[in-house]
Amino acid sequence: MKQFFVVFLIGALLLVIGNAQTKEVPGSDVTKSTDVTSATPHVVKPAVEEPDYGGRVYLLLDSKLVKLESQQPSAEAKLKMLGFKGQKSTLNFKGPASSVRAKGVSEFVLRVDPGGLDPEVIVRLSPLKSEKNERLLAVGQVGNPFGGDAGAKAGRGETIPLTFAKYGDHSVRFSTSSPLPKGEYVIVVEGIQVNFLFGVD
Repeated sequence: MKQFFVVFLIGALLLVIGNAQTKEVPGSDVTKSTDVTSATPHVVKPAVEEPDYGGRVYLLLDSKLVKLESQQPSAEAKLKMLGFKGQKSTLNFKGPASSVRAKGVSEFVLRVDPGGLDPEVIVRLSPLKSEKNERLLAVGQVGNPFGGDAGAKAGRGETIPLTFAKYGDHSVRFSTSSPLPKGEYVIVVEGIQVNFLFGVD
């Protein structure tokens, strides 16, 4: 009888010890488990929309690419006062205004070739003068050889400063640092035969 009582006492003691070991201690993470299925999934940010091909400038409007009007200009030289006031050279674009309208501060996108020329060197933005049914870009002027002003002024027209930044994997984004006034404009990219036109209202 005494032996049975000792065995019963040992069994009860082991049961109490086992319950104490499995009981969760407040503030302890020993018995807590992590549900891996409730972890926040990794969200892949969608890539920006880039041009499929180079050779064209796009207007970036509400994260969408809009084709700019493109033209190959014609060159013209005009005599001023039958030549007594020299000669003025212009690049002429058809139409008094572009069908593509941009905001005062707009962004443009150009796809570039890896290892190619620096876009800051080959991209230019210039204002145009609307005259009759054309838009003109003055590119040169020759003074009167008989009036003491025979100097020639050749150039690429008035240019507006641009800022550039990488856009996506293969493109650059560029814009003006200040709002453009109302008018007509042209973007010239050296090496591309056509020029790209837009207007600001």
